[in-house]
Amino acid sequence: MQIEAEAVVRALAMRDYAAVAKRLHYPENFSPKQRHEEEEAIVQALRFLAEKFGPTKVGERLTKPPPYFEVGIFAGDLAYWSQVEKGSPTTTIVHRGTFARLGSGVIAVKFTKLFGAWRIESVQFGLLASVPNARDAIVSIGREMIEAMTPSDPRDLDREIEETIPHQP
Repeated sequence: MQIEAEAVVRALAMRDYAAVAKRLHYPENFSPKQRHEEEEAIVQALRFLAEKFGPTKVGERLTKPPPYFEVGIFAGDLAYWSQVEKGSPTTTIVHRGTFARLGSGVIAVKFTKLFGAWRIESVQFGLLASVPNARDAIVSIGREMIEAMTPSDPRDLDREIEETIPHQP
């Protein structure tokens, strides 16, 4: 897992978003066309996040990361992950990150054990809770990303954001 996580953070630092998208786990029932479309959407989302956070300097792995707020990407949808993740072990490997536009944070790579192997579930960009207005920045970025990538009712979006991003990390 550590090797996979390091490959992801290196690819992010080099802005190779296609390499990150290829490492994620995708639902097995995706057709080749669906997988391709999902990979393209993930590349777009990673570009969006990189634009908002600014160039990233990746640091060491943090075995005990400080509290942080996060926003990120995953393949498939919440219903898929809710189903397959039930009872499956998960672990997150976190690296220190310094973002040119937003300051101190982390890059987190979440793994889930599925079908006998560890798979990359998600990649998160996080801001340390100690960064002024960190939660507000993450909420704003999350909102913009969702609005740009999916059509939805703004009232549902507000509720979803409030339920997803805690007020305390």
